[in-house]
Amino acid sequence: MSWFSLLPDALSELAALAGQPSAGSARRRVAFGLDVIADGVVAAGERVAVSAEVLGAGDIVGIDARMIARVEPASGAPQFEPNYFPFVEFVDADFPWRFTLRTDPAGRRLPWLAAIALKSDEFEFRAQGSAPLPVLRLLDPVKSLPNLGQSWAFAHVHLAHPLEQQSNDLPGLIATRPDLHFSRLMAPRKLEPSTAYTLFLVPTTEAGRLAGLGRIEKAQPFDKPAWAGDTQAGLELPIYHQSRFTTSVLSDFELLVRKLKPYRIDAESPVATPVEAFAGSPGYYQGYANPNATFQVQDALMRPDLSVQAFNTDPVLHPLLKKTLEAEIAGELVGAGADGPNKEDPLIAMPPYGWRFRKQTTLDAAQAANGQVVDRVNLDLKFRHAAGLGAETVRRNQEKYAALCWDQYAEVVATNQALARLRLAQQLSQVFNRRHIEHLAPETIVALSESVHAVAPMTPGRSVAFAFSEAGVPTSFASRALRRTAAKRGVRAGAAGKPREPRLIPMPALPGTRKNPTQQRVQASLTAIARLGIDGRTRTALIRLMGGEFDGDPPVPPIRGIPVNIVYPEDVKTTVGSLFTLLPSLKAARRIVGIAAAESTKLDQIMRAPVISNPLVEPLKEFSLRSILRATDSMPNNTVSVVKENRAFVEAFLLGANHEMNNELRWREFPTDMRGTIFSRFWNRKRPPGDPKGDDIPPIHGWTAPLGSNYAVGDIDRKEALVLLIKGDLIRRFGEVLVVANHAQTSTYKHGQGIDSPPVFGGLLTRDLAYFGFDVARDTVLADKAKFFFVIYEAPGKVRFGLDIGSAQVRRDRFRFQTAALDFPIAALGRDAAKAYLPAHLVTGHPAPAVPAKWDELSWSHVRLDQASYIDFSAAAPPVAEAPNYWNPRDSGRLARSFWQKPIAAVLPAKRVL
Repeated sequence: MSWFSLLPDALSELAALAGQPSAGSARRRVAFGLDVIADGVVAAGERVAVSAEVLGAGDIVGIDARMIARVEPASGAPQFEPNYFPFVEFVDADFPWRFTLRTDPAGRRLPWLAAIALKSDEFEFRAQGSAPLPVLRLLDPVKSLPNLGQSWAFAHVHLAHPLEQQSNDLPGLIATRPDLHFSRLMAPRKLEPSTAYTLFLVPTTEAGRLAGLGRIEKAQPFDKPAWAGDTQAGLELPIYHQSRFTTSVLSDFELLVRKLKPYRIDAESPVATPVEAFAGSPGYYQGYANPNATFQVQDALMRPDLSVQAFNTDPVLHPLLKKTLEAEIAGELVGAGADGPNKEDPLIAMPPYGWRFRKQTTLDAAQAANGQVVDRVNLDLKFRHAAGLGAETVRRNQEKYAALCWDQYAEVVATNQALARLRLAQQLSQVFNRRHIEHLAPETIVALSESVHAVAPMTPGRSVAFAFSEAGVPTSFASRALRRTAAKRGVRAGAAGKPREPRLIPMPALPGTRKNPTQQRVQASLTAIARLGIDGRTRTALIRLMGGEFDGDPPVPPIRGIPVNIVYPEDVKTTVGSLFTLLPSLKAARRIVGIAAAESTKLDQIMRAPVISNPLVEPLKEFSLRSILRATDSMPNNTVSVVKENRAFVEAFLLGANHEMNNELRWREFPTDMRGTIFSRFWNRKRPPGDPKGDDIPPIHGWTAPLGSNYAVGDIDRKEALVLLIKGDLIRRFGEVLVVANHAQTSTYKHGQGIDSPPVFGGLLTRDLAYFGFDVARDTVLADKAKFFFVIYEAPGKVRFGLDIGSAQVRRDRFRFQTAALDFPIAALGRDAAKAYLPAHLVTGHPAPAVPAKWDELSWSHVRLDQASYIDFSAAAPPVAEAPNYWNPRDSGRLARSFWQKPIAAVLPAKRVL
């Protein structure tokens, strides 16, 4: 759970030190003393007195727009709930009190500006003239402006607690975490439904009003309010900020969710039910006619209880299709030389979809019956239609898509230029190797290539330097220092009159480079010892002579076999020679993003298909909404239902779209092999480009599964998604709401328990119809449907304030039922999970109770309003039984807590719609 606190006000340290203005001034004064420090020690003598004025409300002639963090409702909002409060949020926590001049008798600080909500007939704009700010004129201030003596209740500080932990050190959070707090200024006025309002920020002091109007007279007294209860018509106020909105007909989220009813899509419903299309007279084959030939038109969403029909194309028709399409493929494979004035005209017929991706030149009805993709899409009319929709979607947007492809062409060109340079470097390295490396002796190569021994690979993971180290060869063996020393000896010898040594110093053979037996025995020979003039007497004879024994370690066993690590100079020469030709490939692998291993080795020109990450469901919706969901008009208003994804349609559609886009690129002379998967997204999964979790299919050339089973890597259960449909006023008002699928621990939903699955894709089909796709299969839900729920949330992170509707008549008008039970329960998320459901009077439409049991039941009937319909905070506290009493003691933070509207959630059991 996220925690936040609402505090009554905030002041900077400087503002807290400021005292009252001096006579004739509207600026507060700050005075303090300074110690003079010399060499780290406070100097003797009196402190330096400092006195200054700080800016006040009379100095403000405008607000930086960056200071405003949020305006509720947003400018131009057409459907704002009239029982909620408009408000403005500021970035800085102390902003509403930064230039304040006064407090109320109880010591509560009064903000220097106010938010007022005015109907269009309550004011008029006046010509700005020389005023620094726009100006409005009030036609009847008493009936349109709040009581400034109670403006302390309008503003408060919102402080969020970090890391979802409640903190008691609120001053510490304010001082150290400015990112966690802001201020809010509300207009607690009861709004009228279906009415246009303008929310204004205006000054609350006479000094601020005169400054904003550009007048030079002084406010007397300095803290005089900008208006009072007896202010006459014609009051002019400068405008710091303004925002227009229109209220709705008493339709907040709670009401609109309560209107929703489950709607089961089954055989009796036309929604998501495929229709039959006549295929008995296709037109291309004049000799063919079959009055009984039909095919089932496929859509992206289908009834949850249906499956795609098997391959059932008329046995007379599909051989004709096979012959025509194979002839089309053969014509595509014919070279350019086969065309000419005396050649046969090419065949003009329906296109064969997807054959290039699989390099498939023939079609087979038996393979189509088994679901093989190319055969099924081309010979099954159901999926030829789906592929044709994909191709048509591309044709209708070809200029846009072609421009996106050409934007990526520059990257392909730059990559091929880099590969051409590396290919030239590789060829030059090969020439260098033949001319300068191959004829040198291996020992010379070993010496000259010392600088690359550490990087030249003898075997994978084993460099030349490492091989020498294993063989016991010192690193200085082939060093430059040794070569320079050897070369200088010849120079010194020549200077002494001796013959010079040859310039080329023959390098000694490496240890272990001669072929020796793997085992060597050391044999003692007395005869050999005698020839060397050695006495030959043994230690044993001396021991016997001395007659004593000596302590000592046992003799070390003789070494009978010495393993030798062999490094052949010929192998070093081969390794060093190949290194120069290998470097360009290594550079390509490291520097060129996305290049394959085979491509970096060959360094040939690459062909890259461009990638367009736009989901194609949106352009399809523009010209064929019924191809996504059939009979949307037949779905009743304010209903919730479930359908499922038609995977076979999605794959066939994307196959046709990619086929058509590759043809278009060839026509526009884009460098491509026509096998690239340009489109991989049908649904809008709200993932950035390049994120595989946003794809619906993997690259087409790698498809091996039957049509409808080629899932993208991000698909978890690799089954058709379950899709929730919501149609009604809720979607028309709020657009895409927040929905999750919950697999509960029991047959009763409890907020915060179970496994929540957010939708993986979703969007709007019409202004009042939204869909949400979940990576959960229908069979999975049916296996445990008593524990599956769909939860429709009001955005929980959007803090709002207001009161419930008070009168019974309005409640009945809003709910349109009196005592009928809800079709599914409504929960308030901010409440205790054990007591989550709303009270009876909200369910039945009965009048609000005279004594609310909880603060969540507080309505407009429990508060008193002034003449301008603003809440009168001087009235007695509402009689709420729940503790604590947020109206006693009263401050703006506690009052705001009593007005807080908790987010609402509607819980729909899956068994109601499946």
